[in-house]
Amino acid sequence: MEFLPDTIHYRNFLHYRPSAVRGVIRASAFSLPIDCFYPRTSNVSSLGLQPTWVPFSSTLMHRRHLDFALDVYDSTWLSPLSDPTYYLGDLINIQASVRTGSHVPLRIYVDECVARPSAASSMKYEVITDHGCLVDGQHSRSRFLAPRGDQFLRFQLDTFIFTGASNSQIYLLCHLKAVAASPADQHNKACSYDPATTAWHSHEGGNCSCCASPAGCGSRRRRRHLPQDREGLQLPFSVTTLAIAVLCSLFVFLGILGCYCSTKRYHRGYQMGAVDAALGESGAVAMAPTATGDSNVASKKPGAVVAAACGESGSV
Repeated sequence: MEFLPDTIHYRNFLHYRPSAVRGVIRASAFSLPIDCFYPRTSNVSSLGLQPTWVPFSSTLMHRRHLDFALDVYDSTWLSPLSDPTYYLGDLINIQASVRTGSHVPLRIYVDECVARPSAASSMKYEVITDHGCLVDGQHSRSRFLAPRGDQFLRFQLDTFIFTGASNSQIYLLCHLKAVAASPADQHNKACSYDPATTAWHSHEGGNCSCCASPAGCGSRRRRRHLPQDREGLQLPFSVTTLAIAVLCSLFVFLGILGCYCSTKRYHRGYQMGAVDAALGESGAVAMAPTATGDSNVASKKPGAVVAAACGESGSV
């Protein structure tokens, strides 16, 4: 095989050796060179060139669901427990796992865990937050254990009960995720709190510095659960929706104002037209009614004429 600038060259030799039948050969031996040239449509290298063909690695060959599991084990970690009972002071052994089958290697993490006294209860207690920070360990012995392969993650939860709850059970709701097997980072980690050193650490060497940060590790769920005095004003709609509503209200107000001004101008023009018509009839406005025995002529001031025309337009 030889790589040429535009083609890939395969050179082979076809050898023919005739066999003898009863000691007789009826053909000659020969060797035939065979050259095959395949075009190279593109080149993929560190220069960042994009190929014009679809490589095999980007072709979807099979789609399947990953099987996640969250099980509670006994103190020996040998067998799972279906209906366990614990007492205050016990440690709950929990294992998160994922079955990948023929999938590429994946590593499992516990993104967050929330405990509730029941599935429908509004009372909750955050156990794991910020993409793998076991915050319950700041007040107890809860911690992550050393990883047992990429497809398993174990942690221990110190037992507790909810004050004011009608029962003493714990409903644990966890968000598990499987990512490509790679070094742990800020969003894929399993961090425990060490009371002796008052610091966060990870068995995988992940970056746990954000677990101690008031801003958290960039988790949206963490930001939503902040106390109200730190959240600020929370609007039930976006700023874009608010701007559109304000503009629509402004357009409606301008439309109403325009209609009102047009109506006002129309009525004013109608009244002035009636006055002009009345002024045009000299017999109607030149003489005003006079009292008996009085020969004085009514005033012809413009104000008086307008008043007479507007005030008694029916009689005129």
